[in-house]
Amino acid sequence: MAPELLPDPADVPDTPEAARAHREMAGSGLFTEVGSTLVESVVEFQTARYRMLLNTFSIHRMLPAQRRARLHDAIGEVVDRHGGVVSVRLDTVLTMGRRRG
Repeated sequence: MAPELLPDPADVPDTPEAARAHREMAGSGLFTEVGSTLVESVVEFQTARYRMLLNTFSIHRMLPAQRRARLHDAIGEVVDRHGGVVSVRLDTVLTMGRRRG
């Protein structure tokens, strides 16, 4: 229904963002004691809330309004057929270091 919303495999980084941020910070020479922590969580969105979330994504906002509405209607129908809840895994990475002196 909107294949252009799928990510381009060429745009996916070879290394996870967390590892990249850690390496860049550690390699900058600006910080010591660089460490990273990964916090994994799952947030559940009921159909209506998930549809509101989709409206915050620029790739969805760029679709013509009628096409976006049809797409979101179809997504809502699928979510409703599968229990009315979408579980979204969120990975949050905190990378910190001590600034050199």
